[in-house]
Amino acid sequence: MTGAVNVNASEIRASAENHGATMPTFECLIQPDKTVHISSPVDGILSKVYVDDSDRVSKGQKLAQLESSVQKAAVKVAKAKALRKDEIRLRETDLAFTKRKLDRIIELHNKHSVSPSEKDRAETAVALAEIELQKARNDNELTNLEYKKAKSALAKRTIRSPIDGIIVTRTASPGEAVERTPIFTIAKIEQLKVELIVPVEFFGRIKVGMEAHVFPEIETTMAYVATVSVVDKVIDAPSGTFSVRLSLPNPDQLLPGGLKCQARLF
Repeated sequence: MTGAVNVNASEIRASAENHGATMPTFECLIQPDKTVHISSPVDGILSKVYVDDSDRVSKGQKLAQLESSVQKAAVKVAKAKALRKDEIRLRETDLAFTKRKLDRIIELHNKHSVSPSEKDRAETAVALAEIELQKARNDNELTNLEYKKAKSALAKRTIRSPIDGIIVTRTASPGEAVERTPIFTIAKIEQLKVELIVPVEFFGRIKVGMEAHVFPEIETTMAYVATVSVVDKVIDAPSGTFSVRLSLPNPDQLLPGGLKCQARLF
């Protein structure tokens, strides 16, 4: 069982005490499952910003756009070159002509009407025409690669969200120059992590997969069921404690990250 439970927090605590629960209530902290700092992959000037603090965003959603007039022009030029097939058609026509000419010369050569050297020249012309055709095709493939490269350079000027989450901070506005410093911070809160610092006496008693009731500081009537996902294998000697992490589903994103809480394992 995971998620929110519509019960009174004090009732849960009282029930645990009445049944002789051996696990005390631990102080804890609810944090986003993941926090991502997003910067621009290229330097430039911001032309548009589509989101602001506290906005929900989806993976792949546009967050901002850099000024891209030069890159858009480069894409148009590269696309025009990639679509041109005239050189290939010219070389195909030339090859077809030289092959027909060779066929006639071979026929005449078989009748001893042309010299072997003329037949050799015709065969060489066909070979050269084939090379020219292949060169034209190679050149066209290069222009297609240049087109893809230009599109990739343009795409890098659109900043997109790598995850579903909430915009925590936005540090730049349209007209500002951006470099490799973070522009947005996004927190993923559909899944939260709950951090506990537990006394060493409980080491070995807490196992991955155990469940806990989590009581956020802002809630008085709701308890949340979380699952132990990580138990630290190293004891912090100075404090005599170890850390435990709980996984807390938050599909409706009702709970924010950064809350203090209490947790009781059961």
